[in-house]
Amino acid sequence: MKQKQPTLFDYQETLLSNRKAEANSSKKKQKSKSKRKTLSKEEKKYSRTTHGGEESQGRRKEYRPLAENKWHHLTLKSEKAKGPWSFLTPKNQAIIRDTLKEKSKKWGVKIAEVANVGNHLHIKLKFKYRKGFQNFLRAVTSLIARKITNAKKGTPLPTQKHKQNKFWQGLAFTRVLKTSYEVLQLKGYFKANRIQAAKGENAREEFLNAFNDWIRKMRYGDSSA
Repeated sequence: MKQKQPTLFDYQETLLSNRKAEANSSKKKQKSKSKRKTLSKEEKKYSRTTHGGEESQGRRKEYRPLAENKWHHLTLKSEKAKGPWSFLTPKNQAIIRDTLKEKSKKWGVKIAEVANVGNHLHIKLKFKYRKGFQNFLRAVTSLIARKITNAKKGTPLPTQKHKQNKFWQGLAFTRVLKTSYEVLQLKGYFKANRIQAAKGENAREEFLNAFNDWIRKMRYGDSSA
């Protein structure tokens, strides 16, 4: 039995079918590329782990990277915290301790450690909800500044007659701790700052050098061996 020869109609139908298949394949590829671009944009958006600090002054505000249920390092610094406004006076230590305790409980923030260095605070904390942390940060910064300077609610602080004289320096600094080594390094950093408050800058640097050497040996092994 002779095989049926394909007609022009059969050829056109096959060609049309192939073109449809190619078009569908092209759409799928474009969709896949679009998804990859979206993911890379999101990854780029959240690739930073730090935000704020003194270097933030005068710069456009960016999205603050935060990670729910992960440990964070929060730093609040004030060049105005000297003399009667120093964070180390008994009165101001009590203000800071009570404010942190009250507002962390209210906004669902867990505080593991606080290092008070006199003109700045280091705080290790975690939280369940981003909004809760934002409310906590807003509340503690305004309350601590107001209570230490004896300013009345709704009136400018004595240091805020001009914008450049705000109580706090720049935006609050935050860093997301992504690994157990970063958490361990922060523990050493907190201890170093307590040593600085008690014994001075040289004692702090001496401790930090020894601590960082220990971290390197523990992580990468003793290269001198």
